[in-house]
Amino acid sequence: MAYYWDSQTERDRPPGFHWRSSGLSEALGLDPADRALESLLTEACLAAEDGCAVSYSRSKDFYAGIGRYHGTGWSYRRVLRSAAEATRLGLIRDYRVPPGNRGWQSWLEATEELMGVWRSRPQALHYSPGDPIVLRDANGDSTGYQDTAMTARLRGELREVNDMLSSIKIELDGVAWRGRYMVFTSANGAQSFIRPVPGNPVRRIFARSSFKLGGRAYGWHQNIPKEWRKRITINGMTTAELDFRAMHLSMLYNEANTPMPAGDPYAIPGWQRVDVKLAVNIALNAATTQGAIGALSQAAGFSAPNDRTKAAEVILAVRAKHNPIAGAFGSDAGIRLMRRDSDIMMRALKVLNADGTPALPVHDSLVVPQRHAGTAAAAMSRAWAELSTGPNTARIG
Repeated sequence: MAYYWDSQTERDRPPGFHWRSSGLSEALGLDPADRALESLLTEACLAAEDGCAVSYSRSKDFYAGIGRYHGTGWSYRRVLRSAAEATRLGLIRDYRVPPGNRGWQSWLEATEELMGVWRSRPQALHYSPGDPIVLRDANGDSTGYQDTAMTARLRGELREVNDMLSSIKIELDGVAWRGRYMVFTSANGAQSFIRPVPGNPVRRIFARSSFKLGGRAYGWHQNIPKEWRKRITINGMTTAELDFRAMHLSMLYNEANTPMPAGDPYAIPGWQRVDVKLAVNIALNAATTQGAIGALSQAAGFSAPNDRTKAAEVILAVRAKHNPIAGAFGSDAGIRLMRRDSDIMMRALKVLNADGTPALPVHDSLVVPQRHAGTAAAAMSRAWAELSTGPNTARIG
């Protein structure tokens, strides 16, 4: 979907297989019917605008079953053939990683000859989103699947949401631009670049080869840094962001049919709130207690960096505070809970779509025009009541 690049950590970017520039092939004297080559060259040019290369796989296994996401033109043979042809013509430089180098992919970059043609002509960019229902395997790679009544239903729900999103205009007050990219600079000087996607489509991404895990909706706007989201306008209107507070904790307490403790679920005497919240989130997503301790001790924002003893103590304190659901910490519960929270968000979006209320999903929150905040909160509460039954009502803020 959207391309996000952190200038401090990334040398290149994966090809999205979604973009092409009509007329680029003709300008280069190539066959315009060869969409695979045109798209590869477009991806290389878009990356070069920000000094990046494009990483790509030369493994046949990588391309098995992913035609639904990128189009059948992006087969193993066509990608490698396009890379070879573009290299032969002097349009890209192709850097191939020898087989056996796990964790590294081959990469390519546009030459000055290609960029000269790219800059000399008006750009007519086209974006093809591909299948919005994405299944990934245990390694995080997209994988094929057989369509069922369930996947057809999920796709139909997303179609309605994306129809609504295509009608809205998203802008950010005061954002800097570099070419087609929004540029965000953090307090420490690190920069991130985000290229908006036409139509603002989202897709649901499921995990570990199972439609019972993950499933959250992702779109380009979710890469906007949190501190900047308050500057989003939708169709020129100022916005508010409404989120479910302690969503996964509330779900677990409802599963246990037990009320949550009164007050702040992240407040534990003797501990900083930020450490407690971090411990809760990490422990719910860790497969084991030891894994949770190790991850917390290394986490950015933890007040006792590299201190496993302190990490173990705060996780123990979390389990004591939330004793009725203590078994969920260090149990890998998070990926399962994401499936339900994504269904709740989709249900809320469906209600808002029916009312004609524009809304941007951001994991467990919605960004909506300020004047529609009450309507959005009601839709979120309704979706929660329908899909997370129990003594704990939705906490929305």
